[in-house]
Amino acid sequence: MSAAAHILEDRGLKGFNTNAVAVRAGVSIGSLYQYFPSKDAILVALMEQGLAVFSETLAEAIDGAPGDSLGEDLKFMLQMGLVSHLRRPNLVKLLEDEFQRLEGHINKASSHIAVRAAMIRLLGRYGNRIHIDNIEIAAQDIGAIAKTLMSAAGERGDTDWDTVIDRIVRAMLGYLDAKA
Repeated sequence: MSAAAHILEDRGLKGFNTNAVAVRAGVSIGSLYQYFPSKDAILVALMEQGLAVFSETLAEAIDGAPGDSLGEDLKFMLQMGLVSHLRRPNLVKLLEDEFQRLEGHINKASSHIAVRAAMIRLLGRYGNRIHIDNIEIAAQDIGAIAKTLMSAAGERGDTDWDTVIDRIVRAMLGYLDAKA
């Protein structure tokens, strides 16, 4: 996968193909096709790998949040998620551009389960300060709020991520009817 990621970052989608990946990986095209029958199969594998790393980072951030307040813990989680995305911003952007087209082929279940479970644990720690009927639905909704608002900020070209994160935390706390 490393070879594919480097080709994608170096050449973009137009220069990304199975032959280039095979050469960079040092394998024959036939060997590559045994595992990845198409360029899209490689992209899906890259997306799944990226989701797994992002989800692991996010779950660790949620579980490792300082515990000072729900607002601070949510902010910490968002900052860690952003740092994870910004490690390879060009790769993330290229994969995001293809995500919608290939989304039906991506196995997201295990990644989402880990993050949702961590979010349920976080919300449980603040159960006496939030007003929700169903913690599992709330955990899912919190993720949707973060994803939607981060995407909107990215589409607008926002670069002041501290301000974006503050807006997202306010939205989350409002949804949870929480005392920060």
